[in-house]
Amino acid sequence: MLTMVNCKIINCDVGISAPKDAAISLQGTTFEGCRQALDLRDPPSFLAGLGLKDDVPPRMLLALLRNMQAAGQSTEAAIEAKAKKLGLFDWINASGSASTLIAGCYALYQSGYLMNAIEFVSKLCG
Repeated sequence: MLTMVNCKIINCDVGISAPKDAAISLQGTTFEGCRQALDLRDPPSFLAGLGLKDDVPPRMLLALLRNMQAAGQSTEAAIEAKAKKLGLFDWINASGSASTLIAGCYALYQSGYLMNAIEFVSKLCG
């Protein structure tokens, strides 16, 4: 939940940019000289959230995720080495970076959502 009380947002391109489903509470907040006060955007795709282009071959990402699962214990260095070996760094999108991919995959591992990600990417493979 984003809560802003009595804030003044002045002379910017976009005052607040958030996903369409974000919970936002603006109380006494004003926008002056902004091209756009509020930009409610679609949340990024799963692949874009990892910093990857939408047309990345999903089997490459699936190989990385399965490698993380098989290892039973994953480090950012191990994820980086495997992603590099698989050629995933060639599929980084314009707003992403190698560290976006590594940190995103590591977060999936740490949070317990790795299996969910494997299931989702498996479906992308067809």
